[in-house]
Amino acid sequence: MIGNILASITPIDVIAAAPGGSFAVLSIIFCNKNTLTDRIINIHAVPTGGSANDNNLIVSNKLLRKNDTFVWTANEKFILFDGQKIVVSADANNDVVVTYNGMAI
Repeated sequence: MIGNILASITPIDVIAAAPGGSFAVLSIIFCNKNTLTDRIINIHAVPTGGSANDNNLIVSNKLLRKNDTFVWTANEKFILFDGQKIVVSADANNDVVVTYNGMAI
């Protein structure tokens, strides 16, 4: 399954496991479509019932150069269970396209 969202200043859920289900995250691609300005992103692995905070940060202040792409493919894949999610924020709205690849298991 492939999906896309636009990152924002407010943390936004990129991928979440469905209630009672599980989801394997294979990769997440971040594309800074702004041709003039670098952007910063943060990525969180949030437990069930939690919210994005410093205690679940897995990528901190990653610089995305203007018009550049970052592909996140951890050696260990994330398996999300009921209510767990990957959350992303950026330092500006609508400049960073987030594309995820994964599958329900």
